[in-house]
Order: sequence, then structure tokens, then C-alpha cells
Amino acid sequence: MGLFGIMNSINTMNNSASRMMNSSNALLNLTSFTGNSNNLGAVNQTEKLLLSDKFNSELMYKMSYAQLKELKKLEKEDIKRSFSTFA
Repeated sequence: MGLFGIMNSINTMNNSASRMMNSSNALLNLTSFTGNSNNLGAVNQTEKLLLSDKFNSELMYKMSYAQLKELKKLEKEDIKRSFSTFA
């Protein structure tokens, strides 16, 4: 896995963080739209979709972070093992 796995985890974390921010901003914009809307059912459905997207993004971020930590740990162990071979 190595460097490619680490970069992939970082990229996924970055994308997830961006999606969380976009969902949060859309939710904030939805509050200003609510006052002008007569169809609260549609607003409620949109809110549910945005919250679902935000929670999915948070989960992906946390999973990628855990993967990144594990990959870094494995990398350190590999380096340590490589140097112990030379000692």
C-alpha cells in the first residue's frame, strides 16, 4: 500500500471535509429559504438529504483518518524492520 495508500486516505479525508462543509453551508442557506417557501414538505426532504450527506461524509472522514493512522503505523514498522536488518 505504502505512499499510494497514504495519499489516497488524505485525498478522501480532504474530499469528505469539503462535502461536510458544503452540506453545512447548504443547510444554513436552507433556513433562509424556509421563510419564503410554502412547501415545507420539500424543505424537510431537502434537509434530510443534506443531513444524510453530511453524516456520510463525516463517516468517510473518520474511516479515512483511521486508515491513515494504521498505514503510518505500518510504515514505521516497515522502516524499523528494514533498519534492524542492517544492524
